[in-house]
Amino acid sequence: MRISFVIPWFGRELGGGAETLCREYCVRLSAAGHDVEVLTTCSRDHNADWYENHHPAGRTMDDAGFAVERFEVDRGSRNIFGGLNERLMRGDVLSYREEAAFFHESINSAALVDALESRLENRAVVALPYPFGLTRAVVHAAEGRAILWPCLHDEGYAHMKLTADMFQRAAGVIFNAEGERVLARAMHLAATKSAVVGMGGELPAESKSALPEVPERAPALLYLGRRSVPKGFTDLCNMFAEYRRQGGRMELWVAGKGDAIPAGSEGVRDLGFLSEAQKWETLRKAAALVMPSRLESFSIALLEALAVGTPGLVNSRCAVTRGHVEAGRCGLHYAGTAEFVEAVLLLEQRADVRQALGENGRRYVAENFAWSRRIEALQDFLAEAAPHAS
Repeated sequence: MRISFVIPWFGRELGGGAETLCREYCVRLSAAGHDVEVLTTCSRDHNADWYENHHPAGRTMDDAGFAVERFEVDRGSRNIFGGLNERLMRGDVLSYREEAAFFHESINSAALVDALESRLENRAVVALPYPFGLTRAVVHAAEGRAILWPCLHDEGYAHMKLTADMFQRAAGVIFNAEGERVLARAMHLAATKSAVVGMGGELPAESKSALPEVPERAPALLYLGRRSVPKGFTDLCNMFAEYRRQGGRMELWVAGKGDAIPAGSEGVRDLGFLSEAQKWETLRKAAALVMPSRLESFSIALLEALAVGTPGLVNSRCAVTRGHVEAGRCGLHYAGTAEFVEAVLLLEQRADVRQALGENGRRYVAENFAWSRRIEALQDFLAEAAPHAS
């Protein structure tokens, strides 16, 4: 099968969920004998200047055997985009004209969209994730032929009329979890065809790597990911402070980049950015992985924790992560500070509960997220939604 993935940013060094998802599938599909390519921009990453070309334009081969072709980005207005984005994050409803301006001033590449024309006749085109101008431009230009992999969250972007239009124009929609598909239906985001594919939960080879100042088996919660308000990091710090005020003794280990830990936070240990080996070792040592975000379409970090027998503690308002811990009976979920404190005290005091949840997590990942099954699910859906690419 001939498959073209389109994504605003791409690279082995990028840690975003959509970028990781895309690369993992490219590696495995290429190894399975498919003709895979990635079409992306010259922009460095999500946190860089979206209108600046960091990488050279052109086509290269990834070490894993698939092609990566980069195209120059279009110029846009930071002021217009920033103002509209801030309003969406506040929950404001934009007019149709404002929505169009939001996507127009987002990251875009007319050169990339033009290059798609020669690919639409004999390749499956998969665009991800949904809330960027490039993704909308691809789905719009290839109406009825491009497949959307949205990585959908319950956020302002998802409620725009032009987001619904994107879903309707796509040849099919790929979801990461059943909870994400349920969310899309609740938002009236209609899809001609859809499938839940998600991601695999394969473990790396055992490796040991010294962790900075981490005790060998001290009970601790682990937060792994971007430290930001939308990801629930500030709320987590506030709830953990209340847990400590009530006599809790567990630490909170924080790994990743982003906002600073609030000054005076008792029991919070900053691990900084971890290498891949350090990440897995930290996941194995933690009592539980805490995922306070309600904006998750899959949560790679949670599945990695469950795979090594570390239970999850998740926000009840996130249907996807709550769905994982309920389906696998492999974690706890909380709604508000009081329930958070109660859950952490239970994890602190009951090693038997932690162990039972952890074993359930290992089983849940092994039975449901083998890479072979995920690849088969994607192949089947692409064959249905893009039969011309076989």
